[in-house]
Amino acid sequence: MQPIEYWNPVGWAWKRMVDILFRPFNIEKWFVMGFAAFIAGSNLGGGGGNGGGNSFSSDDFTSSAESSSSGDWSFPDFWAEYAPVVIPAVVIIILILFALFLLFAWLKARGTFIFLDNVVQNQAAIVEPWKKYRKQGNSLFWWNLAVGFIAVAILLMLAVACALMVWPMFTNQTNIPMGIIGIVFGITALLMYGLFFGYLGMFVHDFVAPVMMKHDLRIREAWGMFGPLLKENWGKFLLYGLVRYLVLIGVNMAYFAICLLTCCCFLLLTVIPYLGTVLLLPAHVFIRLLGPEFLQQFGDDFTLETDTPENNVELTIPPPAPEPESI
Repeated sequence: MQPIEYWNPVGWAWKRMVDILFRPFNIEKWFVMGFAAFIAGSNLGGGGGNGGGNSFSSDDFTSSAESSSSGDWSFPDFWAEYAPVVIPAVVIIILILFALFLLFAWLKARGTFIFLDNVVQNQAAIVEPWKKYRKQGNSLFWWNLAVGFIAVAILLMLAVACALMVWPMFTNQTNIPMGIIGIVFGITALLMYGLFFGYLGMFVHDFVAPVMMKHDLRIREAWGMFGPLLKENWGKFLLYGLVRYLVLIGVNMAYFAICLLTCCCFLLLTVIPYLGTVLLLPAHVFIRLLGPEFLQQFGDDFTLETDTPENNVELTIPPPAPEPESI
């Protein structure tokens, strides 16, 4: 095997991004591919702000305080009166939010393969890859859901363990050494937690998903294929993660520089859902290509069949000139 490169794949990804988006430039292609990136991106479920006004005025607060101080209001009476309405409303809101969370997670998993297919094949398509990678998208959705619940459970256990060690130090100024140990343990555990799940998500996004797409596998089968490679080359993949992190820092610095040069006008445009993804499409395509470009160094089994603009050029060979008629 040839020596593994770390910065050359960054250059390869940049060159392919330029070929895909600017050679030639096609605005319709940008909007379609931007929609694929929008579905695959984490901003799909975000963007909402506190746009609504406060429903309580100062007069309402004053009247509530006066009625409370006069003894006309009590929580048990309020709960007895409104509990039959409040409890079902809270349950319905929670169920709606959970359903939306599942919907966005499912769309993101399916969109991961749509965007990856668009980037690898240098095409702008939604319907065809949506149908083609149904199995992979659904498999990734269930994986993300399971890992997400495990991550939340571990985080809650860490929080409880740290709280039990730190709480006495802040309540009665006792067990100060134990409290300090709890703080150090909490910071260390949080860093290890972030590194582990950060690398796990990166491995799935950058390496396992391309393997799933190339070999038509579900995620467990793809892990069975990628896992031995990761075990044999874990240092190389950890170093790739560091390089990728540095590249992300550079991309974000370039983004903030553009925002400053445009007096934050570019920032205002990029916070608009979908439009922001289209405007930042070069960054999305560039980052999406880093994993496959690095992975292809490990052999044909990990090389995606790419389609470059040069391969799409149709060569038209003129017919041979007719021979002159003999006189």
